Amino acid sequence: MADELYDRLADIFNLIGYGSRRSPELEALLKSLFTQEEAHLAVNLSPMAPESPGKLAGRLNLDADRAARMLDEMADKGLIYSSTRDGEKWYKLLQLVPGIFELQFMKGEVTERAKELARLFDAYFHA
Repeated sequence: MADELYDRLADIFNLIGYGSRRSPELEALLKSLFTQEEAHLAVNLSPMAPESPGKLAGRLNLDADRAARMLDEMADKGLIYSSTRDGEKWYKLLQLVPGIFELQFMKGEVTERAKELARLFDAYFHA
């Protein structure tokens, strides 16, 4: 089930972005970036137009407050785009490249997580 979820996420990134291709390297990268719960939200989040947490929560039969907290956390991690409309946050899925890749390293932090992501992105780009 989890592998199918990450395959769906890879397919979405292929449609909206640079042209990701399914590979063991991409699966390892996506599993490092997205928890299963985050991947579930991501594959159901619009990649085209931002939407409210309430709309996504309604579609997935989730608690709207919990969905909003998770989406905020995902935006803080550089996995999705967040904007504000009329005082309400809206979200959409980002492309893997350009998008998520750059946001993982913009802070310039040299942490074990950043090193692992750099290794995974490198393996993916050179596969």
